[in-house]
Order: sequence, then C-alpha cells, then structure tokens
Amino acid sequence: MHHRTKYLVLIYKDLPDTDFLCECNGGIRLKITKVNKRRFFELSRKSLCAIVDTCVLVFEDVSHSLVSKNDILRAISWYKKWRGEPRMLLLNADH
Repeated sequence: MHHRTKYLVLIYKDLPDTDFLCECNGGIRLKITKVNKRRFFELSRKSLCAIVDTCVLVFEDVSHSLVSKNDILRAISWYKKWRGEPRMLLLNADH
C-alpha cells in the first residue's frame, strides 16, 4: 500500500513574512521566512534557503522530533509546487 504524505501550510496574519509547513501525519515542521534579496548575504552560509523571483526563503526545522534531511527536502519540494515556483533554486541542500 502506497501512502502519500500530506502537508499543511499555516499562515498567520501576525507574521506576514513567515509560513509554517507541517506534515499532517508526521513530525516535520518547517518555519519558512521570506527575506528581502538585499539581505541574502547576511544569512548564515549553513542556512537552508531558496531563491525565488521576489525574495529569498529561509527554511528552519522547528520539529519536535528527529527528521531526516531527505524528509525535509521532500517537504520543500512539495512547498515549491504548492507556491507555484518552478524556478525556485534551493541552496545549501548538501549541508
């Protein structure tokens, strides 16, 4: 039996530049912060981030359980499709 992982994106009006990507039946919780491209060089070289047309997205694992890097990358891939950003370029995925 093949089961599909389902995700939920939480958007809070109090945090206009932040999304939370949550796995519905699992432990993945990613905080996604939208940063102006001019601030890109201020980010840590170890930050998992992506460049999109309008900004830089910084992904932070805020899960309460151990999550594999592959699971996080799979969640980010889903988020990329959900946002409709086919040209989103993920950086530092190898760290």
